[in-house]
Amino acid sequence: MAPVVVILAAIGVVAAAVTVISKQAEEQERHRRNVAKLKRKAVSRRARRDRARLQADVEHRKWVKARDHLRKIISAARKERQVIFDELFLLKDEGKKIRDHLNDAKGVESRFGKRAIREALYEYYEAIDRKYADAYRYTAFIDRARRLRDDLYGSSPNPTARIKAARQFDMESMFESGDVPVRGQVVTGIVRAPKSGPWFQLDCSIRGHLEKRERDRLDRNWSKGERIRLFVEVANYRDGTAIVSIKKARFLEEWEGGKIIWTGKVKERSKSGVSIDLDGVIAFVPRSEIPANWGETTRATVELIEVDQRLRTVIGRLVASA
Repeated sequence: MAPVVVILAAIGVVAAAVTVISKQAEEQERHRRNVAKLKRKAVSRRARRDRARLQADVEHRKWVKARDHLRKIISAARKERQVIFDELFLLKDEGKKIRDHLNDAKGVESRFGKRAIREALYEYYEAIDRKYADAYRYTAFIDRARRLRDDLYGSSPNPTARIKAARQFDMESMFESGDVPVRGQVVTGIVRAPKSGPWFQLDCSIRGHLEKRERDRLDRNWSKGERIRLFVEVANYRDGTAIVSIKKARFLEEWEGGKIIWTGKVKERSKSGVSIDLDGVIAFVPRSEIPANWGETTRATVELIEVDQRLRTVIGRLVASA
């Protein structure tokens, strides 16, 4: 009996030892797995940090290139604008000489000579307008580039798009829509705010407004977003506004389409001729083109014989009166 008990006790001890050893082995395996898992996590976090750092370096380099690009084009645009201002100074000086020569009656004896000087003065005004328009283009370009530069330093939900927009910004993309409107030009305007009174978005962010007399006599209601042909009366490049006319644009289009007979209201009489208002466009009829039997009427029908594209000169002959 005793030997059996001893044998059973030995078997129990061996079994307990095996169980303990098995548990220790399982614990060691579990510990090894936990250690391996922690190592993988550590390696993964380090890899993510490394990737994030590399990505941040790449984005920072792109950011620096975008910033340097904007600084460069702003500096170049400012230099070009200064050149324009210097040329304007010279043009103004030459314009003064032309005006002085025109006012000098002794220096210009013939009527044709004075007309030639006036044409030179018109060309001078056009050159001035063009220079101011170019200066406005550069000013608008510089303002837009500065806003993009400031956006680079601010917070944005999409910094990649912000950096891309700054890097791709240049003079060509800024003025894809066309040139800046100048006085005497017919352009296309987009109708804005029709309920409170229409104004028109012209090229290069210039706002076009109708004169009060023409605005009060509009023959139709405009729809927001509609495109309208407009004649630029005056362009103010300091504040980005212009005075425009729908009627004068129509007049030029009808003239170019072949219409030469117009009826209007007699505006002024003088020894040299008669001025007639053709619905916003003033036509001059010389005394030599007025029939001898023409009476004192308030309206007249005119055949146009000369129309300047900028409406500086509109000349006709009187064909009938009403």
